[in-house]
Amino acid sequence: MNYVEEYREHLREQLAGGIEALGLEWPLKTAEAFRILWEWLGYDTGARGRKYLDYCIQIRHMEPPEKVGARLAWTAENVLDFAMILEDLRYWRPGFHDAKKTCFELQADAERMQVEPETWRDLRSLSAFEIMERMVATGDEVEFEQLAAALEVHIPTSVPPDSPIWSRLAALSKAEDFAVRKALAESIADEIGKEHRNDDEN
Repeated sequence: MNYVEEYREHLREQLAGGIEALGLEWPLKTAEAFRILWEWLGYDTGARGRKYLDYCIQIRHMEPPEKVGARLAWTAENVLDFAMILEDLRYWRPGFHDAKKTCFELQADAERMQVEPETWRDLRSLSAFEIMERMVATGDEVEFEQLAAALEVHIPTSVPPDSPIWSRLAALSKAEDFAVRKALAESIADEIGKEHRNDDEN
């Protein structure tokens, strides 16, 4: 097994864990495939990732997932094919795959999250629950926004797919008023606290 094959198998193991943790089932819809690539495997499937999928299929860089009705049905091999392309392109999310990144890429991550590198390193070390506690406690809007950016990295692996936290996170990202954002953060923190207590009891 060569290095590329070995890494693909590593991703396969991670993917299996993500499917179980996120409560997904094969085949995946495109939105679900992009979700697990983003949340669990740490690849940037934002605007540029989505555009590149169409391009890869167009130039036959990868085989497109089969269609079931009007939608694509992603198998594990389809997800892994696209993950390997994103890996080759170095399309990694901030806070993921950091050991592979150059100093320039790490600096770009910090700037993308609008925080100083030292602050970003500190925030990455926190759990989602610790970040939420700080968001609730702070009265500083700048610190709140920095914490909200860090939360994006941590929350996916901490929240089950059926949790009401997802809708509140979506509302948090859209709200502009600081008082509204603080109230949403408090409700999310309460919900995360409940799930932590349930985990401890189980």
